[in-house]
Amino acid sequence: MSRRLAWMAVGTVAAERKRIGVTPEGAKFAVIGRPLVGPAVLAHPQWVAPLSLFVELLASPSVYELVPIGSKGIYYEWMQLSAANGRQGRACACPLPLFASGGPATSFLISYDRAAEGELRKRAGRLFFPLFAER
Repeated sequence: MSRRLAWMAVGTVAAERKRIGVTPEGAKFAVIGRPLVGPAVLAHPQWVAPLSLFVELLASPSVYELVPIGSKGIYYEWMQLSAANGRQGRACACPLPLFASGGPATSFLISYDRAAEGELRKRAGRLFFPLFAER
């Protein structure tokens, strides 16, 4: 039996506009929104990061990278982000459950310039959850 891998592109991004593996040493990290799945999405809409906030932070020069939290959870996405930046195996801590499924991407992980933390906290409000990275 052969296995096939299928890909679907919803849009295109010019290579020079991609922000992958661009987080500098000294950056800080946070999760915006809570990872929710199934009925919890409908029961707790106040914890879902709105698309408008995602777009706003994507446009911010203070935010280096944004990664939606998928079904494998915060820790998995953290490890992917760390690996993309050449920092494998770094532990992290967060006030949210690190292994909870994010199902329909109700939250996202960001890396950002530490000087902009106050502004980012203000923009995200109660959806801002710091992620503390091992150095």
